[in-house]
This record gives sequence, C-alpha cells and structure tokens, in this order.
Amino acid sequence: MSDQSARHHADAQQTARWRFAFGTLLTFSATMATLAPFAIGVLGPFVVDEFELTNTSFGALGTAFFAVAGFGSLVIAFGVDRVDPRTSFLASFAISSLCLGLLAAAPNYAALLGAMAIGGVGAALLHPVTNLLIRIHLPPGSRGLIMGLKQSGVQLGAALAGAVLPVASRWLGWRWSLAALAVPALLALFVARAVVPTSDRTTARSTAVRLGAAAASLRWLGPFALLMGFGASTFGMYVVRYAVEDLGIDVAVAGFIATFAGVTSVISRITWAAVAERVATISAIMALLPVLAGGAIVLLISADAAGPMLVWAAAGLFGASGTAWNGVAHLAIVSETPETQTGQASSYLQVAFFAGLLSGPVAFGAILDRVASYGSAWSTLIGAYVLAAALAGSWFWHDRRDARTGALAT
Repeated sequence: MSDQSARHHADAQQTARWRFAFGTLLTFSATMATLAPFAIGVLGPFVVDEFELTNTSFGALGTAFFAVAGFGSLVIAFGVDRVDPRTSFLASFAISSLCLGLLAAAPNYAALLGAMAIGGVGAALLHPVTNLLIRIHLPPGSRGLIMGLKQSGVQLGAALAGAVLPVASRWLGWRWSLAALAVPALLALFVARAVVPTSDRTTARSTAVRLGAAAASLRWLGPFALLMGFGASTFGMYVVRYAVEDLGIDVAVAGFIATFAGVTSVISRITWAAVAERVATISAIMALLPVLAGGAIVLLISADAAGPMLVWAAAGLFGASGTAWNGVAHLAIVSETPETQTGQASSYLQVAFFAGLLSGPVAFGAILDRVASYGSAWSTLIGAYVLAAALAGSWFWHDRRDARTGALAT
C-alpha cells in the first residue's frame, strides 16, 4: 500500500473519535508491553528481600526481559510483515497480561526469570507491529504526534509503576499489586478487537531484507540506540534503590521520583516526535539528547553530597532526554522504509536498543557488587552518553556535508 493509498484509506475511515481511540490503544500497548521491568524496579526492595537476591541477580531480571524483547523481535518482525498486524497487536496485550500474572504468582527466582522472559515476547511485538499499524492507517504529516504518544506509553508505564506500586504494595502486598495490573491489559485486548480494523495489505513475500539508502539513518541509529538503552534501563532499574539505600529517601517518595522522570519523558517524547516531523534532519536533535542525559547522571551522583533534593532535578532532566530520542527514531523508520519492511526495520532498531537495555542493569549490578559505590557505578552511564553524543555529532556532520554536496550538485 503506497503512501497515497494509505492517505485515501485513512481519509475514508477515520473520524476524530477513531483517531483518539487508535492513538490511545497504541499508547496503552506500549505501556503494558514494557511495564514489567519498571514494576520490578520499583518493587525492587520487596523482591530483593523476599528472594534474598544479590545486585547481579536482581539486574538479571531486567536482562531476561530485554534479551527476549530485543533479539526475539528479529524473528517476530518477519511474521509481523507477513500477517495482519491486528492479530499481532492483540497478542501483545495477552502476553503482557500473562507476564504480570506470572510475576505475581512466582514461587522462586527461576519463576521470576521465566515470567520476565515471557514478558519480553510481548515487548518484541511492540514496535514492529505498532509502527506498521501507524504506517498503514495514518498518512504522512499526521504520524508524528501519534508516534510520540505511542512511544510515550513506555514512560507512562514507568510513571504508573512509580506512583501506584509502592503505595499499593503496602496495602495489598507486592504480589497482589502486580496481579491487579494484569487486568487492564486483558480489557484492552477486547477494546482493540473493536477499534483496530483488519488490513487488506499485500503481504511481503521476499525473505531478504534490503533496507538500503531509504533507511540509511539505521547505520547511525543502531549503535546510538544501544548506548542510550544502556543508560535508560539502568536508570529505571536502580534509581529507586539508590534513593532508598544511599540517600535515605522513603520508598514511597522514591517511587514518585521515578514517576516524575516518567512524566517528563512522556512530555518530551511527544514534543520531540512532533517537532521532528517538521524538520529536515533528526541528527541535530539526537546530538543534544545524550549531552542532557549525561548531565542528569552528574546531578544524580552529586545528590549524595549536595542533598537528596538534587535527585529530583536529575530525574526531570533524565526524563526529558534519556529516552526522548525514541519517538523520533521510530518516526524515521516509518517514514523511510516501505510498508513491507517496516516491521523488519523496526526490529533492527529494537535489537540495538534492547541490547543496551539488557546489558545495562546487569553490568551496573556487577559493578555495584564489586565496588559497593553507587557513584562509581553511575559513572559508567556518563561514559555511555559521551560516546552517544560523539556518534550523533558525527551523524550530524555527515548530514550537513551531504546537504552541502547536494546543494552544489544542483
């Protein structure tokens, strides 16, 4: 289906009410598919105490989720590009609900690992299928806002976990708190069946992936995503524990620090994606964000000496930068790849991002176990953001050089 036919299809079937429902479902799918690691991170003090986990074994829970979510998407994307994406979309809700239910009922550490791995399957579906739905049902020029909203769903999950779980766990216990979160995913599955139409798209028959010049930005986005993912998952898994264990902040208050980071991330993802659809290059945006994220980590480390209030500034700055690049990157994928390869291109970006996500928590936990210093462990994130800024700066330089070459040629 061409962009022109996609526009005609959208104009024929969409109403303001449908667009709202469609965007809400995409956003909520991102929330539920990625909720498990945020929930475990916020409930970390309870989980670590009950199962007597080391920092390394606790970090491995996030690694299990992100390993399946990242590398599993390589396989899943081929199927997404060949079947009705509505089916895959419904499956993501069912799997997310199952993951949360299994976490709540886990009798031992092995069961926790298995539940996180199952949740990773739902997350592996997330970006290939939702990007394809946007590609099919929304015309160019109207995708940026919905993409930003969809990508903000991940951080809505972080905000939800930080705001609800610490308080709910004191009344219901951490297990029942997790179990309650499985119910909305099941309800959303039935709503999605009514809202998301089936697709009459022609299925992809080629098994080869030739992204070529149309997705040249993937050369830069892949390693950039890995570095940004390394920092994002580590921050999400450990900021609450750092606030509680090193800064002496109450666990409920520490949960709201995660919520604050999540809220600022939601706003920034929507804003950056909407802006990116109206500018010629995204590399300038990408060069700025890791600089800001690195500054947030500096503030986080400084809170140990300057006082716990500084951690709030760090959380806000990190939320505005550390994950804000994501919506812009996925918008580039949807805009630059043909429909029959959207899922596969999305999976490549997701694999790189999730490689960073899975390596961050376990590496951070291992360093923390070895040196027993959050400050030293947080410093590894500063190094990752320095590399990401250098990479994006090179990307920006190449974009400007290519633009000058093109101008001279004409």
